[in-house]
Amino acid sequence: MSIEKNRRFADFIIAMALFITSATVWAQDENPSAQDDVSWKSEASVGGVPYQSVEELRSFYKLESGVKAHRKGAFAVSNTDVNLEFGPESNNMSINGVHISLSRPLVRNTQGKLMVSREDWVQWIDPIMRPTYIAGREDVQTVIIDAGHGGHDKGVQIAGESEARITLRIAERLQNELQKIGIRAVLTRSGDYFLSDQQRVDAANVHSNAIFLSLHINSGASERKGSEVYILSPLQPLSEAKQTTMVNTPRSAALAYTVQCALSTLSGVLGGGCQSVHFSLLTSLNMPSVWIELGYATNTQDAAQLAAPTYHQKLAETLAEAVTTYVRYVSPQGKLEVIPPRPPSTKPAKQPSSQNSPARSNRDPVRRGRNTNRRPQGRKPGQTH
Repeated sequence: MSIEKNRRFADFIIAMALFITSATVWAQDENPSAQDDVSWKSEASVGGVPYQSVEELRSFYKLESGVKAHRKGAFAVSNTDVNLEFGPESNNMSINGVHISLSRPLVRNTQGKLMVSREDWVQWIDPIMRPTYIAGREDVQTVIIDAGHGGHDKGVQIAGESEARITLRIAERLQNELQKIGIRAVLTRSGDYFLSDQQRVDAANVHSNAIFLSLHINSGASERKGSEVYILSPLQPLSEAKQTTMVNTPRSAALAYTVQCALSTLSGVLGGGCQSVHFSLLTSLNMPSVWIELGYATNTQDAAQLAAPTYHQKLAETLAEAVTTYVRYVSPQGKLEVIPPRPPSTKPAKQPSSQNSPARSNRDPVRRGRNTNRRPQGRKPGQTH
């Protein structure tokens, strides 16, 4: 697939995967938000944590039950454009095949109903399903690109090159791609030198109306491959001075999912999906922030790609597409136009055969946003970048 065709396909997949619920949900502006406390009447409480049934979530998004899950033991709800699967692991769900690591375990009540926590509905699921309902949306004025490591902190090695140098090259290319389409982009470091987490935070927090992308390369078992995107855990204990960080969690979740969809489309591998962590770098940032693992240095296929300058350019272009999609839809002026779904193809869309192949669709349920904006499993909690 050519670079241009790949970019067009990536843009289609991102839009399809991120803004995917039925026309009825999008069309009804009076539909209550899952982020609105007034709309919540918890069905159960587990250890003081409010839970809601997956059945209510299904009804809220006007999805259908009784559909076959792609993963054995999972429970699925879907419509023609979106598939949500819960389980089989207690902290696992997926949206159109992309893994989401839940902050709270799935539970069942005394009647056997599957339950999802309020935090996960509000902080993960709803921002991905309906980004135009995220509270506090604002026009993105600056993208801060943080190349991980630097100086004496080399990171992992690929073909004699350090993670510090590779991520910097990708960051520079991404900055160039964003600037070409009119989006201001700044780097936390412009050379191969060391920055502490606090220095990176200080460099970022001087900017208002910004988002933060931290670029890294993963390591682990040789069979693990693909990208992973992390946000700060909604359960992270924070001081009062850092509470503003959590206000950005829904926007961080939407950004993480957009980025993961784009990277999965580029590589053809679903990877580890979207997860929440307690990385120290993310705890003090006052903007939507994601930590991006671009692939595994310890996987032969990933390492070969990450060593190639041509792939660095593809990564930059793909990340720029993800950023512009996010910018377009989280703008306060952003509005989705729903168009009728196309008639079914004579050949049904193929379902993904495994977790190593990204979900695809032959339907595009949304039109691009109407606004004045330009189009625009790895490290463990506590490990430094």
